[in-house]
Amino acid sequence: MTEDIAVATTPDMGALAEQVRRVAALRRNVAALDAVLFERRRAFEDGVADLNTQKDAANAETNAAEQVVRALALAHYHATQDKAPTPGVSVKLYEELGYDDAEAFAWAKEKQMALVPESLNRKAFEKIAKATPLDFVNFIVEPRVQIATDLDKALGGRA
Repeated sequence: MTEDIAVATTPDMGALAEQVRRVAALRRNVAALDAVLFERRRAFEDGVADLNTQKDAANAETNAAEQVVRALALAHYHATQDKAPTPGVSVKLYEELGYDDAEAFAWAKEKQMALVPESLNRKAFEKIAKATPLDFVNFIVEPRVQIATDLDKALGGRA
């Protein structure tokens, strides 16, 4: 009885061979489509190469112009303390701590605070230093220029 079941569940060898041929044909089709896609992508890339070059040049020019805006705005801020020198440009003040790393680490070891094994936990130390005046820590205010993302809107369409 078990032999009958085994024989009945054995696939038809002709059907198996046919399915293998079908898989081979499908694989050839996929390979052909891959080749067409590769060629079309290459043609597309060749077709837009000039646009990519133009875009890269425009980005470089924009970045250089933004650096000039930042430098002019910082110079204006240092001369006038005006944080909004022109529409679309603002100066924001960021507070940073200035301290000697070795001195801060020595302090942290002495106080047994703001330590990660054998090194200074800068984040914890800076929280402590902001709350507790320390002789060797000074506050540095750094102005940074921000240029509006949507300058057309900031300029009211006057660009």
